[in-house]
Amino acid sequence: MKELIDDQKILKDSLPKFTVHLVQKDTLAYQHFEYDASEKEHYRTYFDHIFFTEKKGTSLINEEIRHLIFDGYGSRDKYVQYHLMQYDKEFFGVTGEERYSWGDEESITLIFNSTDIVSFIHNDFEGRGGGARWFGEQFCFNYDTKTGKKIEFNEIIDSTKTEILDSIIEQAFVKDHFGGDHELYRANVKERLNSTQNICIEKKGISFVYQRYEQSLYRHAALMIFVSYCDLEKILKSKSIITNNLN
Repeated sequence: MKELIDDQKILKDSLPKFTVHLVQKDTLAYQHFEYDASEKEHYRTYFDHIFFTEKKGTSLINEEIRHLIFDGYGSRDKYVQYHLMQYDKEFFGVTGEERYSWGDEESITLIFNSTDIVSFIHNDFEGRGGGARWFGEQFCFNYDTKTGKKIEFNEIIDSTKTEILDSIIEQAFVKDHFGGDHELYRANVKERLNSTQNICIEKKGISFVYQRYEQSLYRHAALMIFVSYCDLEKILKSKSIITNNLN
């Protein structure tokens, strides 16, 4: 079984809401932030993210996290101020009782893969009118922790083999959702499942993440398909940060 070399002890902390924690790793340290930036009765913004302690390679990652979590506004206060303005504009002239709830949620899920690779999923969701279903997107980012540089799709996947990748992802989807029954899959799905470059590097493989409605065969939620490194061996570039870290 091929997997990324892991020299770190993964900590699973139960983190209470609206607090800041400093978590010490074997090779990295980071702060975990959770807080609610509510300003009005019917408006709420929630942030859940991390920052690495400043050292070589992490300052660029922190800058990217700050840009993502605050939607490019630079800080929590500027983010909230902008959305409060939009909320007031939406309900201009509307009495308080007729204003429905409006919420924004920004979070980053951190995944440690090895001493050289860290990945996170940025979740950007919003809710309007108190509905049970929130709308949003999930984007994955993978970084070289030593240089702080983003690991691009084409650096690890052979771009000349996208058709093979499409087939590998489709087989993984059929296995997970149709019990490996390709006839049942073809009877219910009328179009091919194409690959995506929105990927999350994990210890034992790569997850391919699709947005809601991106694929008509799975409309109601974001779709994440995991493929092991063993199954991806034929299309991984021979010299990349992944192949250099595989057991």
